[in-house]
Amino acid sequence: RILTIGDSSVNGRQYEFSKIVDMASAMTMEKYNTAFVMKFIPKYDDYVLRVSSGEPADIICNPPGTEKLIEEGLLADLTELLPNLYPESYMQIQDIQDEDSPVFYKGKIYLVPEAYQEQLTSKYCLTVDREFHNAAGRPPVDTLDDIIALAEFGVNNGYFDRKKKQCFTADERSLIGLLCQETGYIDVDIGFGIKDGKVVPLEETEVFEKFFETVSRLDEKEAILLKYNDVRSIESGVKMSLIDSQALYHDSISDHLKFYERMETLYINDTVPYTARRIIGRYGIVANENTERSLIFLRWIATDIELNRLLCYGVEDVHYKFQDGRYYAPGDVFKIVNNFCNPVLPLIHINDPVGYEEFLELLKTGEKQIIPGIPNDRIFYPYYTYEDFILNRANLLYNFFGAGIGRPILPENATLQDFREMLRSKERDQFVKEYQKRIDGE
Repeated sequence: RILTIGDSSVNGRQYEFSKIVDMASAMTMEKYNTAFVMKFIPKYDDYVLRVSSGEPADIICNPPGTEKLIEEGLLADLTELLPNLYPESYMQIQDIQDEDSPVFYKGKIYLVPEAYQEQLTSKYCLTVDREFHNAAGRPPVDTLDDIIALAEFGVNNGYFDRKKKQCFTADERSLIGLLCQETGYIDVDIGFGIKDGKVVPLEETEVFEKFFETVSRLDEKEAILLKYNDVRSIESGVKMSLIDSQALYHDSISDHLKFYERMETLYINDTVPYTARRIIGRYGIVANENTERSLIFLRWIATDIELNRLLCYGVEDVHYKFQDGRYYAPGDVFKIVNNFCNPVLPLIHINDPVGYEEFLELLKTGEKQIIPGIPNDRIFYPYYTYEDFILNRANLLYNFFGAGIGRPILPENATLQDFREMLRSKERDQFVKEYQKRIDGE
């Protein structure tokens, strides 16, 4: 018996995924003489309450309040069981040293270890209307200047209408992040960057000069909207959009095939994100008479390709189909949110960026050091320790500009100097000093 808060269909047709669970249970019964049921609890607060109150279960997905559950004796100690019953999982904690992982508690293993490669920096894409891009001669989009030129083509040739959101859409974070890549800075968010081992407020650099110039130039021509670069807005008629590749949420697209027929997504430049390999714990196993069998079951989920694909994607030609070697979910069929298990052999989605397979291979090269000799996780600041300052700075940074609908993006007569002065403060300078000390190990 499995408790989970995930794995629901986007449009609420939960019964459809329940059918898939029934098929998967029949498969495990036939192959392994083991059936299973999955209890879905849609609201997080209810999930926490029912798990903590001891709702009957053998496997708990993403168990809330792990330490409390361990102290109360609900979760099983897997330290001795894992090497024999699920060696593939055990080897991951040998290969990846992550002592702070939540799978450990007082030196013992209580959650089933799972390797996870975290992207610390972004890979940006341009999602562009195919007809529009073809009309422009399919120019490359390797730099922000390339994107500006394409947007100006849209204005000059009657393809853009900002009032209808038919233009170039972006957000401040993505524009700043892309400019950081072009100028050699590591973007660490909220308008800060690192270059040559030094933390700098980006408003004092050429990054914000180019950022302000770009927004001003395209705003004057009514070629840009700030915001509206999510996939739902793109689907509604946007001509071109700058988007973080990790924000290309296929489940949010109402019709995968129509989106593919109208839009294509292209990587910008050859940047490979910095990554860090982590150990996460997706499953807790309840300490009961089924503990060993539950661990063996989770191994089947991760090693039986047929079973894994059924749980992750559903039934071929019903829940997903293929075109041009990539899969999509038909427009009238629910999309599965894969919170229960990850695909062992992920399928390439029809709306993934061009070159996605090659990009995945580049990511597999492992963790790259941002600054030699300094762990990457020390580079990215725990912003919550400066919550008030960071919230205020984020508010200033991301609300200085308008969206562009109904009025210009830039406030009237605003200048780069105004923008810079607004962000300057003693708190900012103190934050930079503390951040630098963290990186320097002081």
